[in-house]
Order: sequence, then C-alpha cells, then structure tokens
Amino acid sequence: MPPNPFTTHCDPSLDPNSPKFNASHWARTVLHLSSQDPDRFPQRTAGVSFRNLSVHGYGRSTAYQKDFLNAILQLGDLVGGLINRRDHKLQILKNHDGLLRSGEMLLVLGRPGSGVSTLLKTIAGQTKGLFLDESTEFNYQGIEWDLMHQKFRGDVTYQAETDVHFPHLTVGQTLQYAALARTPHNRLPGVSRETYATHLRDVVMAVFGISHTVNTKVGDDFIRGVSGGERKRVSIAELALTQSCIQCWDNSTRGLDSATALEFAQCWEQSALRAKLLGEISSFEKDHPIGGPMLQKFENSRNAERSPLMTKKSPYTISVLQQIALCMRRGYHRILGDPSFFIVTVFGNFFLSLILGSVFYHLSDTSASFTDRCILLFFALLFNALNKAMASMICDLPCKILSTLSFNLPLYCMSNLRRESGHVVIYLLFAFMSTSTMSMIFRTIAQLTRTIAQALTPIALGAIGLVVYTGFVLPTRNMQVWLRWLNYINPIAYSYDTLVANEFHDREFECASFVPSGPGYENIPATDRTCSVAGATSASSVVSGDAYVEANYGYYYSHTWRNFGILIAFILFFMATYLFIAEFVKFSYSKGEVLVFQRKHRIARVNGEHAHDEESSAEKAAPASHSCVDSHEGRQEDQSLKFRFESNTLHWRDVCYDVPIKGEMKRIADHVDGWVTPGTLTALMGASGAGKTTLLDLLASRVKTGVVSGNICVNGTPRDASFQRRVGYVQQQDVHPETSTIREALQFSALLRQPASISKAEKLQYVEEVIDLLEMRPYADAVVGVPGEGLNVEQRKRLTIGVELAAKPDLLLFLDEPTSGLDSQTAWSISLLLRKLSNHGQAILCTIHQPSAILFQQFDRLLLLARGGRTVYFGPIGSNSQNLIGYFERYGARACAEEENPAEWMLEVIGAAPGSTSVRDWPVTWKESREFQETRKELERLEQSGSPGLNKGAAQVQQYATPFHIQLGLCTKRVFEQYWRSPSYIYAKLILCFGAALFIGLSFLNTEVTVLGLQHQTFAIFMLLVIFAFLAYQTMPNLIKQRDLYEVRERPAKTYAWSAFMLANIIVDIPWNSLAAVLIYLPFYYIIGMYHNAEETHAVNERSGLIFLLVCVMASPASLPGFWIFMYRVSPMTYLVGGMLSAGLANTAVHCSGLELVIVQPPANETCASYLADYMKIAGGSVYNPQATANCEYCEMTDSNVYLTLLSASYADRWRNFGLMWAYIAFNVFAALFLYCVHFLSTTYSDCHQFEFH
Repeated sequence: MPPNPFTTHCDPSLDPNSPKFNASHWARTVLHLSSQDPDRFPQRTAGVSFRNLSVHGYGRSTAYQKDFLNAILQLGDLVGGLINRRDHKLQILKNHDGLLRSGEMLLVLGRPGSGVSTLLKTIAGQTKGLFLDESTEFNYQGIEWDLMHQKFRGDVTYQAETDVHFPHLTVGQTLQYAALARTPHNRLPGVSRETYATHLRDVVMAVFGISHTVNTKVGDDFIRGVSGGERKRVSIAELALTQSCIQCWDNSTRGLDSATALEFAQCWEQSALRAKLLGEISSFEKDHPIGGPMLQKFENSRNAERSPLMTKKSPYTISVLQQIALCMRRGYHRILGDPSFFIVTVFGNFFLSLILGSVFYHLSDTSASFTDRCILLFFALLFNALNKAMASMICDLPCKILSTLSFNLPLYCMSNLRRESGHVVIYLLFAFMSTSTMSMIFRTIAQLTRTIAQALTPIALGAIGLVVYTGFVLPTRNMQVWLRWLNYINPIAYSYDTLVANEFHDREFECASFVPSGPGYENIPATDRTCSVAGATSASSVVSGDAYVEANYGYYYSHTWRNFGILIAFILFFMATYLFIAEFVKFSYSKGEVLVFQRKHRIARVNGEHAHDEESSAEKAAPASHSCVDSHEGRQEDQSLKFRFESNTLHWRDVCYDVPIKGEMKRIADHVDGWVTPGTLTALMGASGAGKTTLLDLLASRVKTGVVSGNICVNGTPRDASFQRRVGYVQQQDVHPETSTIREALQFSALLRQPASISKAEKLQYVEEVIDLLEMRPYADAVVGVPGEGLNVEQRKRLTIGVELAAKPDLLLFLDEPTSGLDSQTAWSISLLLRKLSNHGQAILCTIHQPSAILFQQFDRLLLLARGGRTVYFGPIGSNSQNLIGYFERYGARACAEEENPAEWMLEVIGAAPGSTSVRDWPVTWKESREFQETRKELERLEQSGSPGLNKGAAQVQQYATPFHIQLGLCTKRVFEQYWRSPSYIYAKLILCFGAALFIGLSFLNTEVTVLGLQHQTFAIFMLLVIFAFLAYQTMPNLIKQRDLYEVRERPAKTYAWSAFMLANIIVDIPWNSLAAVLIYLPFYYIIGMYHNAEETHAVNERSGLIFLLVCVMASPASLPGFWIFMYRVSPMTYLVGGMLSAGLANTAVHCSGLELVIVQPPANETCASYLADYMKIAGGSVYNPQATANCEYCEMTDSNVYLTLLSASYADRWRNFGLMWAYIAFNVFAALFLYCVHFLSTTYSDCHQFEFH
C-alpha cells in the first residue's frame, strides 16, 4: 500500500514543498489509494458533444459613448425600444459540431470576434444575454444541457481572460479558500478538511511553479503583488482546484494567423474530416444516451463528495454553514491584509464617542436634560444605524461589533445615561439591532446597483427618510398624512421608540424651570406654578419620564419587545431579499471588448474599410469591430514616418540597491553592469524574484525607498531633473482614463511631455505619426473603456506604448513585461512593434518572462539576472541565439538541441526554470569570464566620453516640460471631459440634490410659524446638511480613480505637477456644484415656506438670495463645555447654519400651538396678565387670555429672534457669515493642496517644499 501523501512526507517525490516533488507520481498514488475503495470514492468523468450549435444575441447596430447630453437621448431610445424593439439579431455561432471525450484537450482557435469566447461560455453554461437556437443539441456524456448547468454546474467551469482577485489576499490564502470550497466529504482516512485543502493547494502551486509566491499578495493594477504572468497562473490554479470535469480556459492562445483561419473555415464544411466527426458524434450519443446509466454514475460520484447537509439537487460541495464560515474567514484575512480601514473605523468611532460624550457630558437628573437626552439618543442611534451600515458593505461582522462597542460604551458612560444594568443591555441590544437592520437594507440597495455613485443616491434619499421619519425630527402628529406610512416602515423609528422609553421609564425628574419663577415669585404655592415641560402636572415639582415621552412623542415602554420583534422581522425580510437578489436577479454582463465611439465619430467608417471581411457581415456586426481592427492583413509599414531619436546611451556600472525588510537591509540588485544604445532592443530576463522590475524602476529613477549605489549615466553624464520626463516607461499595467479616446490620450501626453519649444501643431502632427506607426488609425477615435469592455488587450498595450512614444522620449524606452499575460498572437504583435521602434532608432530596455523562440530572436542584447539581482550574462544574443548559446556551452552548460527554445534552455541551465537546479554558480562564472572584462572596458569608455550636449539649457533640465498654466488648462479640460462623459455620476449627484431637497421640502411642507415650527425648519436645515456627506461619498470614487492614474503613471513620468491635478479637480467641481445648489435651493426654500417668514418685513428677495448663497443645530453654544466653545467658533458649519437660520427665520412673529401653551393657575381674584406681568418682563413671552382668572395660556416666545438667540444666530451677522464662508472655501482649497503634498509626496519624493507653480 503506497503512503498517504496527505499525511506523510517520507517520500519527497510526494511532498509538494520538496524540490524533488513529482506531480505524475503524486497523481498515480492518490488515484491508486482512492481506487482501493470504489464505493467510498466513485469516480466520474464527463465529455461533451454538440450538434448544430448556433448562438445569437440582440444588440444595437451602433455603440456610442454616453455623455451628459446624449444620455437623455439614449433614455428616449430605451423607451422607444420597450415599445418597439429595434435591436438587431446578431448571429455569433452558426452550425458548429464538436466532440470532446473525457481526458481529451480541445483547442479552440479563431480570430478576435469570431465567437471563441462565446463557444467556451456556451459549453460552460454561461449564456446570460445569449440565445441557443432550437436546433442545437448538447450531450454531456448522457446528461442534457439544462440538467448539467443546474444540478452539476460546478463540474463545468469557465475561466475568463481577465484575472480578478482580492488584491490584499496572498496567493496562498486565495488558493486555500478555493480548495476549502471544493473539499469533498469522502476524503482519505485520517485527512481533515484543512489538511486536504492545504496539501492540494501546495500541489497545485508546485505544478504551476508559483510555490514561491505563497505569502505574496496577489495585487492588482494599483497594489503591488505578483507579476502579471504569475497572476494568470494563480487564476488557472484556482480553476484547477475546483476539480471540475470540464474546464474552459478562455484565450489561452489565438494560434493561427487570420488568413490561415479564414481559409481553414471555408474548406472545413466540405472536408472528409467533418463527415468523420459527425459519425463519431453519433457513436458517442449512442454510447451515452440522455438520461442513461452515466447520469446515475455521475450523481453517485457527486453525492459521495457532497456534504450530507446539502440536498441532492445542490451544485455545491460543502454545506451552507461551511460556506458562511469560509466566507467569514476570508473576510477576516481581507481585513488583516488591509487593516487600515478596520483600525480607522474602530478608533474613529471611539474618538467620535468621546467628542459626542463630552458635548453631552454628565447630563443632570432634572427636566432640563430632557431635550438633551432625546437628542443624544437620536444622535447615537443615527450614527449606529447609518454610518456603520454604510461601512458594512465592505466591512465584516467583527468590525461592526467592535465599532458598535467602541462608540456606544464610552458615550453611554460619559453622558450619564441610565446606569441600571437591564437598561444598559437594552440600549446596546437595540443599538446593535438597528445596525444589523440597516446593514441588511443597505446591502440590498448595494446589490441592486452596479456602481457606488448609483448606490449612494437611493441610500442618501433613504437615509434622509429614515432620519426625518424617526419621530424625533418630525413628531408623528406633525407628519404629512400622505407620508405618515414612512414612519411605519422605518426600523430606526422602532429603535428610537424603545431607547427613549427605556431611558425615561419609571423615573421622576426634578423640574428645572417653573412658570412663573424668579423675583417676586419665590414664595408662591405649588398650585400657582407649572413646570414648563410637556407631561408636567400642576402643583408638582417633579415630572414623570413616562408622561413626558407619551406627551411629546407618543412612546410607551410596553412597546419594547414588540419593537424588538419588528426589527427581527425587518432583518429577516431584507436578508431574504438580499439573498434572493444575489442568487436569482442577474444584471447585464460585460458587453465584451466591443469598440465604443463618440457620437460624432461614425463606427461605419471603421467597418467600411473592411467591407470585404466576412467577419464584418451584417449578421456578425457585433464582433466585426474587433476583426477589422485586429487584422494585420495587407498592412504596409508607412515609409513616410520620420521618427528622429537622439543618439543618447544609458549606461550603468556596479549598481546596487538595498531595501530595509523587517529591520534588516536586503540586497535586491548586486553590482549590475550594462548599457542600452540607440537602435537596439535589449531584453532584461531572470528568475522570479531576481529583481527585474526593481532594476527597471531603479534605472528609470522610480524607486521610492532604500539605498542606491553605483553609477547611472547618460552619455557619461549623471542623470538630471529632466531624466524622468525624457524617458518612456511602459508599465505592465495598462492604466488609462476610461472616458478618453485613444487620440485624446496620445495628445494629452504629447502636449504636456514634449518640450514647450515645440509648437502645438507639431505635437499634434507627431501624435498622428505615432498612430500610424502603432497601426491604430482604424480605431484612433475609440473610447478606452475599462478592461473587458472597450479596447481589447492588444489595443490597450499598444495605447500604453503609444502614450510613452507620444512624449517623444529622446533617451530611452523602458517596458516592463509587455507580453506578460498576453496570448502568443498578441505577444508577437507587440514584439514586431518593438522591433519597428528599434529600427527607427529608439533605444529600448524591456523585461520579459520566458518568451517563445521566435519572439526571443527579436532582441539584440540580453541582461540576465539570477536571484538576488546578480548578473549571469550581459551581451549580444546573436543570430539564432548563437552568441548566447556559445557562452553558456563554453562554460559547461549542456548543449542546446535544435528544437529547444533558447530562452527556456537558458533559464533551465541556470536553474531559474520551475523544477530545475544548477550546480554551477553562474554569477561567479560571469565575473570570471572574458565577456565581463570586455563589458567593463566598454563601460569605462562610455563614462569617459561624456557629452556636454546632453544638458541643453535650464529649460531642458526642468522637471516638467510645459509651464504650469498649460498643465492646469489641459488637466482641467480632461477632468471636465471625464465628468461630462460620466453621466451616471453627474445625474446621480443632481438627482440626489434635487430629490433630497424636494423630499425634505414636502416633509416640512408649509411649516407654521410656531415654536415647534421653528424647530422643524431648523431640523430641515440640519437634514439638508446630511446631503453633504453623501455628496462627498459620491465624489471620492471619481477622485480616487483619477488620483490612482496620476500616482501610478503620470506623476512618475513628470507629466504634470500635483498642484495642477488638485486644482483641476477643484475647478471642475465648481460648475456642477453650482448647478446642484440651484436644484437644492428651489424646492427647499419655497416648499417649506421660509419665504413666508420674510413677507412681514418685505425682505423676501434679500433673504431668498442669502439662503441660496449660504445654503450647532442640535446643541446650543451655551450648553457646550468650555473647550467645545472654541471648536464651535472655528467650525464653518457655525456660520453656514447661522446664516441660513437668520436669513430664513429672523424678524418673524411667533405663536404657540395648543400643545405648546403652558397652563398656569393664578391666585384667586387675580387676572392672568397681572399675575404673569413681572415674569414676562424677565422671560418674555405673552399671555393669550390676559383677562382670564383661571387656566392662563402662556406662550414662551413671541418673536423668532428669541429662538435664534438661543442658537447664537443673528440676522445682523448674515453678510459677515457669507464672507466667512468664502474665507473657509479659500482655506479649504489651500489645505487640500497642503495635505495632498504632505501625505503623498513627503513619503516618496523630496519635492514637497516646491509648490510647483512654475
């Protein structure tokens, strides 16, 4: 009996962590062990046959880019389409036959747009948006198509071309979760789920040669991680861990050139091979009839692997609880991978609770604290429910629990809320319940939307509705009848009901304010005075808490557990809704890489150039755009292009680079020598971890930390400040503004990075030459789009190279793995392009990973590195790689066979290929070689031949090629275009502003000028301020996207200054925010009825203008602790709210409603006016029945200015407040510039002190 490789490691060939691991031996061993018990380990296989496979879709004949104006036109087209569909039927696949038996590999070849991906998706069952013709027949070895993709859909999988992973998870964690999700129930004896998954993960990583990346983050375009080629292998390894019977790998190769593929397709229909295939399909179908014994065998095998807790119809391997636990575990590791959000959330909540607790510190046990207690509970509930519910979309349960405790416990203790244990538990319970309920609600909204901007609009409107209709801002008795239902469906209302009743139940508070009181009323009997708060009774010096909340809000403590049950029902309902949407509601998938143009550019222009191409026929209109632009047939190099590259040589000697890692210095580059001359194409190769990209960054002056030593010169002269903008650096990631066209992206680079001495016309003409050189003329006006939609992989790589070429780099062009992750056809196209550039005189240094033999021959020289950044070889490659092969064979390497790829042979010889080792220390051999001595002599010659002509004056050595005003103008133009071409963001912003203002206005419609009415108008302003937070949330994703583009590509290239980037975004925001302000002002000011307050003083126009221009509500300055008085004075909201309140409410007569009147009993034989006269001289107010001798109706306020005084707002300060707001705006602009400089530049480059206005 062979050893169990999952539990024993006595045989190194079965240990995936051993260099002697043998994958074939491991597979045979596991198969032998499982075959010993066929009942426990039933095997299953699957093949597939298809007849008359025809797939079609529906689409529009043209594709245009949406912008702010034509989005309205497209809305009309959508409405018209619902009435009369005008979409065209697009035939993607037609009459295909095929057979794939178990254990076979099927290679699918085709030109871009020919339907290769559609074929693979159809086999894998991913046909959303696609339609199979009725004549299509599928047979999965006895299982019909529908059953296979419902009950057994985990056994037929599809891997897309793009690699999408959680970037902060390591490779090991990513693959571990994939293995755990498919760990079978019927494992070998003694093997736990964790052991099985870990071992299988290690095996797959060893097979794909990525074991060294187990603790490396996967990364993405903006987060440093594994290389592009390694990320592709991670995707393949993840799919392999699913152990599915049929795996469809998209775009593994494009294989044949376009002419051969077309000729092959034309003759296939008449070939004898096709007739033979049809016969084999018939035989396959007879051997495996639909519903035959193979179906039962397949089911038995799946049932043995499936958890016993799952139904037989479930396509999943592990139980629901195991899936939940696995997702929670993955979420935990995601938090650990990027803990900044978690730490900021928890500690931010803690400090916010300290601030809020200090504002309401140690509330008194008298009636004076009634309002403050209700405000505090409202604030606490509001923060718990809304803020953390927003965070819950990206933060998991541990974060929610800790943030809930970190906020509520300090706040509860500091503010002297009820200290009895039972009531504390109820407070925390309902605080958490409200958080959980709102989490489910916001998760549901997020699941219904596709972008953050789209999600924030309904979330913001919903949040405002939740706050307004809680019962505090607008008591239920004052709600509009036709909007009262919002209170019934508001979960926060039930939580607030409970928290307020919980705080006041069975408590009596000493009255803090009697009417009348003060001088002359010291000795009056209790029967002649009344406490001034709601719920008070005559002749009593205490107020019942239950009576207060009943009179003021209509709340009852008996509702506590009823409310708890209602919250449970809310949670269950929205949880079910969320799961239903996630499982069953499918949104539109990616459109695929279909070119999109602006309306002014006709797609027909592109299609017309290829009318002869069969792929451009009407029935294949969708893929035609790709076919026409990707075809290289008949293209002749334009001999008229006049590219002139200066004869500058970059050379480096004894370059070392050390970085601090865990307190120690680690050497990444170790005494590396070399040079790059004009007209040569130099390859930089090496094993994973050899420091190829690091050396490229180092030579391009892009390293941010560590110690660099050695000499790096251009023509014998050290690099100057202009070096970064005078070289081109093509990064591995193709990062571009998604709304720009190809021509616009190239023009932006040319106008900003070419010297200012070159005219604009010359720069634009040069862009056209670059377009022709890169053969992008047919799609030069196409929109970039996002990966997966818009330009395809090759077109994006060409654009990335073009952006650097448009800068006209006169020194060097760096490329970091330009062929990584590309198929062979695209990689070949890119290599031909590099060769063409080199032939035009461009000096090129390019990192490359295991190229094909024919691609390797495109390079002139090679710099080969071993692990640790040590040089193995630097020199010419030679014809058929003879120079390279001769060097290694001369120093003891085995001979390179004729059929071998010299690049792969070389990596195997030095021990850099997966599974290979080398007994010779090749870096030492290089140091002792004759070639090394010749290299050092050449470097000495280059260093001594310094060219004083490199620096051509002060303008040439500036960091930026163009003056600041040009940078600002072009950046502003591009940012404005990005906003204009992002209608979903702009319309979401405008709809949010108008919708929120309209909703608030309708909720407070025609508010009366009573004491409570003034409070309602004040709260309406407070609710208006809530919009600002959501507007900030909407703005941040766009700003972050632009910042990432700037930080990753444009700032290192010295395209423009950071100050131009920041100011451009600020300037572009001004017109859109101004439009939003108008949309807020109109419904808010007039629907609420604030203009009525100005009618008495005939100042309607002035006040409405002030409200429009200005557009501590909850706590008055007098109630703040001493320190917070300072914060009150420096806060811009003080003057914003003060200006809006004074402009909207000042100089208005106020009357009291029946509920606001204080009923006082005067002494016998005394009128109300005479009894309260002395009190009104001090406290103000008026008596509505002055001649009455009983039940005096006293109103505490007669003028709105008294109310404004309580809030420290004055009508006389309205223009001062307006001016201060402009001062704050100016301060914020400079603060934003300063903070951006400090936060992003001080840790990378030492140019913070330069304000970069030059």
